[in-house]
Amino acid sequence: MTDMRTILLAEDDKSIAFLIEQKMRLAGYEISIAKDGEEALEALKRKVPDLLLLDIDMPKKNGLEILQAMKKEATLATVPVIVISNSGSPIEVYHFQNLGVKDYFIKAELDLEELLKVVRKYLG
Repeated sequence: MTDMRTILLAEDDKSIAFLIEQKMRLAGYEISIAKDGEEALEALKRKVPDLLLLDIDMPKKNGLEILQAMKKEATLATVPVIVISNSGSPIEVYHFQNLGVKDYFIKAELDLEELLKVVRKYLG
């Protein structure tokens, strides 16, 4: 199946990455994982995904740096981004929405079914 929609998950927490990866694979998406910000940027440049699930607080480069780098690249600027973060401060959420983030999930309250609904909204 070549028209499988692709997701890049940038997440340094192995257990959260595993749960999200399983959920997305079962839903029929092709998903790859980057364990830190630099790995995420390299993966984005190698193969543009259909959607990016992005942790904010990661080693090497944080989510904000990744979003800023994506805005500078025409091929990456249109990739829908969903943030999954430990912080849910209204100021941070507002800031990321202004950077074009489509949705924002807080890890402590992460509902995989809700996440899948939002992913389907952008990927079909």
